[in-house]
Formats: sequence, structure tokens, C-alpha cells
Amino acid sequence: MTFETEHQLTTEPLRIDALIIKKKRNVVIKKNIGQIFRGYNIIEYKRPDDHVSIEAYHKTQCYSRLYASLNKVDINEMSITLAVTQHPRKLLAFLKKQYTVENIQPGIYYVAGDTSPTQILVSEELPEEENVWLTSLRNDLTAEQVERVLVATKNRASTDAYVTQ
Repeated sequence: MTFETEHQLTTEPLRIDALIIKKKRNVVIKKNIGQIFRGYNIIEYKRPDDHVSIEAYHKTQCYSRLYASLNKVDINEMSITLAVTQHPRKLLAFLKKQYTVENIQPGIYYVAGDTSPTQILVSEELPEEENVWLTSLRNDLTAEQVERVLVATKNRASTDAYVTQ
């Protein structure tokens, strides 16, 4: 046996890609990718050329537990989202052996049975018209897709300007 005291787990600071805090508990989110959201929502985004691994899944689960512990948040008030570009066949096969995995909509896989509700978003499978931003986070966009993002940006900017006036 080897005994190590105060074993350092990481060389870099732990960082969550995104944390979304829902301020009003009674608000129902209708957006397809936000229906799983609770009060606190950890989002881990994998680059387009990354293949999400079982280890990445476990690390994201740990982020939620660590966040809950350090911030005195009820773990039942948390959800986890893994956003990936390509279909994670190996990960989903692994998860199906331990948990319930359900493909609730194109590109959205719910994992039930772990500590916090978890969803895996597969951007290449999501309906592009409903998820312009998420489906555009890739490095192989066509000219038509870039145009769609620019139009969505312009529409969003004009909507935001109207709302703030």
C-alpha cells in the first residue's frame, strides 16, 4: 500500500464552464434544452473535436457535488448539462448499464438515477431552427449556417434594443 497525505487532485483551478442560477422557482422553462433546469445548473461544454468520455461525465457530476457543498446548496436543486457535438455512443452505452437513459427529443438525452438530473445535449442532433446558438458552436459551419447565426444575432440585438427602450 501507498499512503499519501493531502494528495493534490488537479494542477489547475477547477472551473465550471457555465453556471445558470434560476432566480424564480415557479418559472417554467419551455425551451427544449432548459426543461431539466433546477435552481442551480452546471453546464459543461466539450469542444467540437472532443469526444466526451466516462471520466468527463464523472468530473461534471463531481463539479455539482462540490458546488453544492461549498455553497450550501441543496443537491436536489441542481441539474447538470453536458453539451457535446458528436453522438457519445460509448458514454451512453456505459450510462445505460447503471442508469435510465432516455432520448426525450432529438439531441437531448436525460440520465435519471444519478445524484442530480443530468442531460446530454448532442448539438449535431438538435433541431437547428430551435437551437441556433448551440448548433453553431462548431468549426465546420457552412456559409448558410454562418448567415443564420448572423441573422439570429441581428434579430436578438434589435429585440434587446426594443426591450431596453
